[in-house]
Amino acid sequence: MWDYHVHSSFSDDCHVEMETIVQKGISLGIKEICFTDHIDYEAAIPNVIIEFDNNDYSREVNRLKKNTGTKFLLRKGLKWDFSPIS
Repeated sequence: MWDYHVHSSFSDDCHVEMETIVQKGISLGIKEICFTDHIDYEAAIPNVIIEFDNNDYSREVNRLKKNTGTKFLLRKGLKWDFSPIS
């Protein structure tokens, strides 16, 4: 079993740390997941600032990949939400 739509505390809609999610996935017998945390961009809002730190995000995924080894496949993705000016 796998799940390729997982949000973590890097998204505004989730407060669960990546490590907790990985541990729970392993305990449930899930073999692989892909974190797909949100980057939300509203073009209609002037001077919008996207608060997403890709360096921290990548560092945490890579740390967890190293810790889980081959028993659990961990992938990194993003969900890009773009609302254009209408």
